[in-house]
Amino acid sequence: MTIVGGGRREVRARALAVYAVALSTSLVVGPLLEAGVLHLFDDSLRQTFAALLPLPAGATALSIVWMLRGRRPRRALPPSAGPSLTDGAPLDPPFMDPPIHDAPHPAASAEAGGTRSVPRPVPLWRQPAFRLAVATMLTYQAPFVALVGFGGLLGHRADHLSASGIELAFGVFFAVSLTVRALLAWRGKGAHRQVLLVASTLATVVGVGVVAAAHGPGVFLAGMAVLGFPHGATFPLASGILAERTPSVDLARANGRLMAMTSSVTVVVPFACGWLALAVGYRSMFLLLEIPVMGFGLLLMTQLRADRRPGRTWP
Repeated sequence: MTIVGGGRREVRARALAVYAVALSTSLVVGPLLEAGVLHLFDDSLRQTFAALLPLPAGATALSIVWMLRGRRPRRALPPSAGPSLTDGAPLDPPFMDPPIHDAPHPAASAEAGGTRSVPRPVPLWRQPAFRLAVATMLTYQAPFVALVGFGGLLGHRADHLSASGIELAFGVFFAVSLTVRALLAWRGKGAHRQVLLVASTLATVVGVGVVAAAHGPGVFLAGMAVLGFPHGATFPLASGILAERTPSVDLARANGRLMAMTSSVTVVVPFACGWLALAVGYRSMFLLLEIPVMGFGLLLMTQLRADRRPGRTWP
């Protein structure tokens, strides 16, 4: 996220949306490829892993090659043009621009008198973009983790779906997500982001309710399709907001904190959902997910209202 979002400010959100499209593409194409390879090798897991090994190996090799290309030194200016601007320093990677002057550098001079001060970095919780990104991710994270961990069990035990029916439902879920991310990469401009965030929150509330109350394969499939919309919108919107509105010197730290907080939900939710499924059943467990969704959704709406106050502009 930091590498992709470290380019020019005006293209950061679109670059992260393209990155999200790549992730979604792997979720749609990957299972189909794996199924074909498994069939080819008579369901041998060892042979399948060996056959698929060139894909991550090739991606790793490409990453190393592109990283080394980005570190090639700049050519020195001709003698008539004066001294070299780089003095032999390695070239910044191609995804990095010169520092954006949107925040004081920790080593910036305070006055012209020659004294240097090191201002304290602004805490992340005091940065509106970070609060907005965290609220966006947390609003959807609990139902997504529950859906991946227990959605198949809910569809099988409560709605009597077959294994192929459950696979179809998740296929629809990830296909809708991929479509949303492709549209954001194509036309995801800042003017529509507030509307998309509100729509994503509403779709999460509706989708969780439909999946939990589903009676029959058709309703379950519809609920999965509805939940595919916020899955597609949440990550590119949150990461794009953070990349565009966070000072460059704080971006890596902000991304790390955002993903750490999101991952903490990923760790806690399966334990809570497993206990609730045993105590009250799968349908009630999914309905209870509306509590964190609405709680974090209200936090998100609060952050959006704060962004609309006079003097603050949406990126």
